[in-house]
Amino acid sequence: MTSERPRTQTAAEAYLSTLHACGIKHVFANSGTDFAPLIEGLVRMKAEG
Repeated sequence: MTSERPRTQTAAEAYLSTLHACGIKHVFANSGTDFAPLIEGLVRMKAEG
């Protein structure tokens, strides 16, 4: 039995994955308080390939 836990996906990552699956390659956004999770999701997803 391994001690690794399965990776969970954040809501922002699910949103970005859905946009990508629909063929959307660019997102233009007006940053604000709700923008940080999207940036964190982009960074995490890019790091994981």
